[in-house]
Amino acid sequence: MDEDASSSGRVRELPARLRAPGLAPWQQNLYVLWFGSLIVSASFSLVMPFLPLYLVQLGLRGDPSLWSGAVLAGAFLGTAVMSPVWGTLADRFGQRAMLLRSGFSLALIYLLMGYAQTPLQLAVLRVLFGMMSGFIPASTALVASNTPTQALGRALGALQTGGAVGGVLGPLFGGVIAHLVGFRGAFTLSAAGLFLGATLAFLFVGERVQAGPARGLGALLTDLRGLLQSGSLRAAYGVLFLMQLGLMMAAPVLPLVIAARAGRASVLAVGLLFSLAGVAQVIGAPFTARLGKRWSYAAVLAASLAAAGLLMLPQAFAGIGGLAAARLAFGVALAWATVSVNLIVARAAPEGHRGQAFGLLNTVTSLGSMAATLAGGFAGDLLGWSWAIVLSGGFFMVAAALALWAMRAGRLPRVREA
Repeated sequence: MDEDASSSGRVRELPARLRAPGLAPWQQNLYVLWFGSLIVSASFSLVMPFLPLYLVQLGLRGDPSLWSGAVLAGAFLGTAVMSPVWGTLADRFGQRAMLLRSGFSLALIYLLMGYAQTPLQLAVLRVLFGMMSGFIPASTALVASNTPTQALGRALGALQTGGAVGGVLGPLFGGVIAHLVGFRGAFTLSAAGLFLGATLAFLFVGERVQAGPARGLGALLTDLRGLLQSGSLRAAYGVLFLMQLGLMMAAPVLPLVIAARAGRASVLAVGLLFSLAGVAQVIGAPFTARLGKRWSYAAVLAASLAAAGLLMLPQAFAGIGGLAAARLAFGVALAWATVSVNLIVARAAPEGHRGQAFGLLNTVTSLGSMAATLAGGFAGDLLGWSWAIVLSGGFFMVAAALALWAMRAGRLPRVREA
């Protein structure tokens, strides 16, 4: 990497031989990370919908919803613990270093998951997975920090589309792959995809980093407290926490619901129906900037969360056809909400602290997901699978109400796309 001296830090960019002619550095980053996010998201989602079914293959007996919630929660626990650390290191060394750290380590962990022999081994590997995760959040933060302000909304929407395309391809092909070569083969292919995504980032992603001095734990805590003084960030994090409760509470039970309703084609149906939400995110994400231009990202966030909450009801009780239609519409709403909250955080974060702001966002996301998957597992075991999905819709509605209140109170700025 080239390094030039700067009075405010070191500036690192790709050497000229690795820069695409006719593209600004931020555009090359966006295109490479779009494809890298697609590959990484596909690798994640290739096996994620099948974890409850994989637990049964590992010898789990009885209702798997409780163990499914615990295994899913383990990853979010690891992410919540480590995200502030990675965010601080990103502000010092850059987001590119976090991309590489995450991508290569997760490739190894996914390979090991394919060789797990017991549910406990899988749970431990999921915790390690969470501790080392962060490829897609680091991609988002890198794009947010290296893209001109006037193009930021469009860039984040495009990046979200890349992850959504991967979310389509992963479950879609994952169902076929798991059907043909089994769950262990799917884990091996996921590991290969993660390795490829990290390699692309290593070769073709550059970054302008204002590298600061080494800082201790006390400085980290001071910076985090400073970030939380922002009313806009506090509101965005609160909405995001409730949004993750809604999104992930259904995760331990929804694959089981789909499999039960699909009958003999259960594995293929799980993959297909999970991919439908990703199809809708691909369609919906690019339109977020257009909606933000007409209204504001806070208004788009509130409306899309309310729509997502309502669309959980048919997923709880409808047959396969109704469930598929609801998954499509739900994916559009989820895409609009995700892009909107990311852009609100990017705009509200102080200059030079976006890495920490997105690291804290990742922590909030992980805490919400951890609480939700545990609660979803318990609710599925105690109340039944469908009622766990209904409860998840309720959290989306509460998140929408909080976003609306925060917007009217001036806590969520009515930022519009330029």
